[in-house]
Amino acid sequence: MQLTWATLPPGVVRARAGSTVIDLGPAPPGRAGAADLGGLPAAALVDVALERADGTVAWHEPAHTLAPPPGRELFRFATISDMHLGEDRFGYRGTMVEQPPAAEAYSVRATRRALGELKAWGAQLLVVKGDVTESGQPGQWDIFGALLRDLDRPAIGTPGNHDGIEDLEPIGWRRAVEPGRRIEPTSAIAPREGLRRIGLGSTGRVQVRDEPGIRILLVDTTIAHRRDGQIAVATDDVVSAIAESDRPVWLGLHHQLMTFPFATYLPVGIPHDEAVRFLDRAVHARSDLLISSGHTHRNRRRAHGPAVITEVGSPKDYPGVWAGYVVHEGGIRQVVRRVATPDVLTWTDRSAGAAHGLWGVWSPGRLDQRCFTHTWPRPGPSDRTSP
Repeated sequence: MQLTWATLPPGVVRARAGSTVIDLGPAPPGRAGAADLGGLPAAALVDVALERADGTVAWHEPAHTLAPPPGRELFRFATISDMHLGEDRFGYRGTMVEQPPAAEAYSVRATRRALGELKAWGAQLLVVKGDVTESGQPGQWDIFGALLRDLDRPAIGTPGNHDGIEDLEPIGWRRAVEPGRRIEPTSAIAPREGLRRIGLGSTGRVQVRDEPGIRILLVDTTIAHRRDGQIAVATDDVVSAIAESDRPVWLGLHHQLMTFPFATYLPVGIPHDEAVRFLDRAVHARSDLLISSGHTHRNRRRAHGPAVITEVGSPKDYPGVWAGYVVHEGGIRQVVRRVATPDVLTWTDRSAGAAHGLWGVWSPGRLDQRCFTHTWPRPGPSDRTSP
């Protein structure tokens, strides 16, 4: 269980969950922080508390731990998206900046910390779901390439709409890593060239990787010079890869599959009618399917028949997250974790104030939309027929 705070109540020195106790020591006043509370019973209600040195409780709240999926654990991997390396200000008009300016931009800092955390968590593979860069600059790609070398884990990736020249702001060119410097759009490189530059290149729109207990698919949903996405051009290939799999499928993409025929929020993703046609064919091909996207910088979960569909937020703005997936013989568990170092938490907590504070309410989603266990449905007739 992960517990995070913007500031601790006065005098708090311990965090407790059930029989697990973490010594927090004297916390600096007003400093953000986090604690990982392990060794807890599965599928149980435990009381989480912050305690003072004399044993009195400053705060407490009950919380449920997740049940494990059926069967043995076979594999675990992590995902990250929407890092926007090169971004040094946040908000619709870029009015939120770090004061005083940090030596390393928050977008880079948050990504570095997230990769360190998911490695420590035990991820055996990293899946990158797009918007690696803020504006597709070679230097922005190179930053991520260096971070991947430090990660020292296998990785696969697909681009997002920011990873090239197609998403430059109409109000002015996007900012580069160096604060105050403007960039020309012609200095950006094509998204697939950027991915190849850091060793994540692929030859087509669809990537297939088989791991113990899971087939991992990545699909490129970008459209040149557009912020919205598409999946129709890749549907036949994706559905074939799903149908041919001898194991459950996890599918990653950058753009979200829109729930309604009209946009109820920004940014726009894959149009609803196109998304539904794809989902109907995908679910017909295989029922044990989990689909996850980025792009929206928010955390959500929904279902389309037996398939689970999630959106996972960005590491660099509130709540500041990455996602882990634990594959078992009979199911999969998703956990969304906040980037937990104080220097990142301080910034992401501040970014919750964007849109007059609405971002802090909109982006997190409910806890059960972020962290859950999904048992694979038993294969039915549709899993044994061609799409």
